[in-house]
Amino acid sequence: MYIYIYYHIHIYYQGVDVLFAGIATHFVPSEKLTDLKRDLLHEVDKSILTILNKYQPKLNYKFSLAPHMSQIENCFSAPTVEEIIER
Repeated sequence: MYIYIYYHIHIYYQGVDVLFAGIATHFVPSEKLTDLKRDLLHEVDKSILTILNKYQPKLNYKFSLAPHMSQIENCFSAPTVEEIIER
């Protein structure tokens, strides 16, 4: 999955970056998706959050956009969409 952001440079998110960007609530490695689907369908006595947390790995990862975060936060910190567009 790719989400493109255009702001002077072409940046794309993939994998765990979507989690660190705040777009996703959880990251599940692709090799665990079949197990996750099985558990979501069959472990009806557990909450979805509990099941998702079971598959959330401990992450020791540097967010690829970390060097750009101050610029991104400055651009998107306005209180309204109109003000964001003006920046």
